[in-house]
This record gives sequence, C-alpha cells and structure tokens, in this order.
Amino acid sequence: MGPQGETGAAGTQGTPGTQGEPGVPGAQGANGAQGAAGPQGEAGATGPQGEIGTAGAQGATGAQGAQGDNGAQGEAGTPGAQGATGAQGAQGDPGAIGAQGAQGGTGAQGVAGPQGEAGTPGTQGATGATGAQGAQGATGAQGPSGVQQITDAFTEGDLGPGQTLSLVAVCDPGQKAISGGYLAGIGAQSPDIFATKSYLSQSGQTTVSNSWTVEFHNTSTTDTYDNIVQVYCVPV
Repeated sequence: MGPQGETGAAGTQGTPGTQGEPGVPGAQGANGAQGAAGPQGEAGATGPQGEIGTAGAQGATGAQGAQGDNGAQGEAGTPGAQGATGAQGAQGDPGAIGAQGAQGGTGAQGVAGPQGEAGTPGTQGATGATGAQGAQGATGAQGPSGVQQITDAFTEGDLGPGQTLSLVAVCDPGQKAISGGYLAGIGAQSPDIFATKSYLSQSGQTTVSNSWTVEFHNTSTTDTYDNIVQVYCVPV
C-alpha cells in the first residue's frame, strides 16, 4: 500500500438524518475531578428557632468582681427574739473605794449568840481575914437514939441462867430506910452473878424512902444462884 494522501477539504454539512432510537446506555463513566468552588450565594431566609439544647456543664467560677457601692440604708427590721444568756464573763478588776457614807442609825438588838466555852479558871485569891465569931445558936431538939433504934429487914430470891432479877427489902410500917446491902450468889462466890444497881427506894403508899432495891444479873447459861437484899431502918 502507498502512503496516505493529504486530507481533503471538509465537505458541507449534510442534512441531519432522523433521530435514531436511543442506544443502550453506556456504562457509568469515572467521576471527574472536583470543580472550582462557585461564588458565594445570597444568604437564605432565617430558619425557624430550634429547640433549647441540653444545659451544658457548669463553667468554672470566675474571678471575684470589685465591690460595688453601698446601697441605701433599708428600713429597720422587726426586733428578733431574746437570745440565750451568754456565759458569765471574767470578774472585772475591783473598783476604786468609794467615799465613806454617813453613819447609819443603831440597828435592832441581835439574837444572843451561843454560850462560849468556859474560860480558864483564875488563880485562887488570897485568903480573906477571919470574920468575927457569930452569936451562940439555940440548942437543937433532942434527936433519936443512935444504934439502939436501928433494925434491919431481909428478902431472898433465886436467879436462873441468863436472867435479871430485882429484889426489894422493905422496912416495917412507921420506919424509914437509911442504908442497905446485898449478897449475890450465896455460898457460890461466882463471877457469873453480879448486881447492876443498888439504891434507896420507896415501896407502897409512903412519902419517905422505906426500902432498899438491888437488881441482879446472871451471865451463866447453866447455873441458878440464891441472892439476899438487906435494908437498915430507923423510926420515922
């Protein structure tokens, strides 16, 4: 074959033929490269208000601002209830001594205080001078006869173990007692029996002491003792 000849001049456009039936769509071509951004379009109309979103987390506390000017004084409030009494404060220093006041009137007599203790006995004074002898006194009435008028009376009683017994020896009518005595535990001489009291007494309808009373006690737990009381009497 020979070499290709030069291309001839283009012929006139022929009359378009009738539209053929659409061919079968070809396969999707690969996406082209991103085109350059177009100019900014005008702002669209404001859309409706959206719903309030969830509150965000609390932000950090800001630094304290400068103190503002004092506000006008408000009206006095209603007094509050009485507060509890506070603890007692420390005692203050003693005040200066005041000037002496005028003397008061004499007060009423106070109640007598208790009797004080007896003082120490003083030293014995010097013996005074002997006084003049007094006049002779009148002779007294004749007294009763001495020993020949004294009589005695007895009483006797047994005292059981652990018991106490009171025995009374009584003078005859018309007589009075001048003394007395006793004998505890006749013939035994035991420390178990002893007298707790021994004294002049009155027995029956009389105005004079006409008897002698002795109280005995027996500390023994097994023995019984015989006891005697004696009274000495003279005519009234």
